[in-house]
Amino acid sequence: QKDAQMKIWCCAFLAAFLLLSAATDEVTDNPLCAKCTELSANETNALRAIYNSLLVNLDTFCHGVACSKTVGSIFLWDTQVYGILSPQIGMLKSLKHLNLDGTQITGTIPTEIGEATSLEDLTLSNTPLSGTIPTEIGLLTRMDSINFSSMRVTGTIPTEMGRLTRLSTLQIANMFFTGSIPTEFGLFTGLVDLEISMVGCDGVLPTQLGNLVNLTSLTISNAPYISTGAYHDIMNISGTIPTELGSLSRLQAVVLEGFKVTGALPTGIWSAPQLSKLVISSLFLTGEIPTQIGKAGNLQLLKVQNTPITGTIPTQIGALTNLSGLILDGLQISGEIPTEIGDLQNNLAYLTLTSNLISGAIPTELGRLRKFGELSFNNMPITGTIPTELFQMKPFWGLSLRNLNVTGTLPTEIGFCNLNDLELYGLDISGTLPSQLGRLQNLLKLTIGHLPFLTTDCWTLPDSWHMDGYNCDIYLSFECQCNLPANCNKIQCHHPKMMLQSWIMFGVAMFVVFAVLVGIFIFKSSSLPGVPSGVLFSHVWREINILEKLFYLLALLASLAVVGVMGATKSGLMPLVGQEIGSMVVGGVAIVAALFVGVSVVVRVKGLAPDLVSVVNEKLDFSFSSLTPVRFVGLL
Repeated sequence: QKDAQMKIWCCAFLAAFLLLSAATDEVTDNPLCAKCTELSANETNALRAIYNSLLVNLDTFCHGVACSKTVGSIFLWDTQVYGILSPQIGMLKSLKHLNLDGTQITGTIPTEIGEATSLEDLTLSNTPLSGTIPTEIGLLTRMDSINFSSMRVTGTIPTEMGRLTRLSTLQIANMFFTGSIPTEFGLFTGLVDLEISMVGCDGVLPTQLGNLVNLTSLTISNAPYISTGAYHDIMNISGTIPTELGSLSRLQAVVLEGFKVTGALPTGIWSAPQLSKLVISSLFLTGEIPTQIGKAGNLQLLKVQNTPITGTIPTQIGALTNLSGLILDGLQISGEIPTEIGDLQNNLAYLTLTSNLISGAIPTELGRLRKFGELSFNNMPITGTIPTELFQMKPFWGLSLRNLNVTGTLPTEIGFCNLNDLELYGLDISGTLPSQLGRLQNLLKLTIGHLPFLTTDCWTLPDSWHMDGYNCDIYLSFECQCNLPANCNKIQCHHPKMMLQSWIMFGVAMFVVFAVLVGIFIFKSSSLPGVPSGVLFSHVWREINILEKLFYLLALLASLAVVGVMGATKSGLMPLVGQEIGSMVVGGVAIVAALFVGVSVVVRVKGLAPDLVSVVNEKLDFSFSSLTPVRFVGLL
């Protein structure tokens, strides 16, 4: 009786165990990754399906998977991963992080991704994924961060994304989308970082963006280079910038560039108390830079370019004591450069004022800048002289003065700077270039041209300029002959003749490579079994006429002559002007000859005797009957 009861209890226990096993997932005894031994059968199978849909090393895949009893994250960013993203991704119910940035995964974003309802971080940037963003993305209500950047996904931005109210970061950059920015984006009240950079988008900026009270970084810009490789310079977003954006007091970085909005930038953006970066570029905005900008005490970079903003530079700019970079380029601003810029002596490192209507003199107060690096004043009606105080700025490594109305002479104090980039072009200064230029031992690039006293056919570097090695990598662009120092062979003159010569030299180099490869092809073919030695070469040479032979020899001699001209110039046996003329003449002959010979060789090879052609076809596994000049060059 006891044995019978024991059997009954054992059967009951076994039945209960089987029922329990059937009602729950089994723990697999064959895990894909060694660290994922406690996964359920469903998750193991899903993980295996994801792996099987990819072309990736198993160790690499498992290294990127984090799991305990469930799969918590998959990080495969910047790894050599190919294939597609399996729909089984939806079976990973506890997956929180999926990062495939920089992989080569193709196909589309599976709609089943909406079933992975625990996802908090989704990064698919810099991948060749295509198709559209599935509307099921709106089911991922726990989502905190999304990065859809630099993909081939098109279509529209689904309005269902408005359900993702927990989002703190949203990046949709370098994409081609149509339609407008959804007004539902205004529901992302917890959003901290918003980047929208794309082409094809139209409509207006939704006023609901003003609801993003926690926003610290806002970028709305065109995507000039999308994955198709085409260039797009502007978005079709029009209207005005919503005044509601001016109330976002937590903004720290604002980038607005490349779309068709008009009107004025809300004053609140100019004066946001925590603002550290403000970039406004290629917009149709009007108005002025307001005096309220002086309230943006944390501003470090102010860049406004290619926008028809008028007015003057407000003197309140001097209150931005944390400002390190000021770039005002291609505006309609006028007036004078405020002397208050000199009050930014503790941090200002870059000052660029180009293509504006600014007049007056360069303020001497700039000499107070003690952390200054680069100054560019170009294409403006600035008058006066070049103040000697400029060269008191430290460390001061770059100076560009181009197309200004400044007069006087170039101060000798220029020799006491650490300049490595100096441009003096289109100025009205007189006198000569001071010998103190020879003290600029750190100079790496020099551009001098269109100065009144550089009117002769020859100009000589200062006698005190002793340069060799690294310091000799200098570029001169004045329109006259350069007498180069004998101890320096890296200085180059660049003007239109020299640019033409560069193209000619490129053509000669291509011909030399072409001629050598043709020779190798002919001699290799001649040495094939079944082809008498030298038959192919002698046949081609015999078949071409005297004019073709003359062109071939002329091309070779011209190529050698170019090399000789360059060598004579570098060794000082020939002046630069001789190099220009010689290279242009012989280089032009070489290019014409190369084109003639290339076509000639192809035609003659195609005309070989049928029996010889069949042998060459068999040995080279190539059909001469389908040979064209383009295919021939490609084969070589």
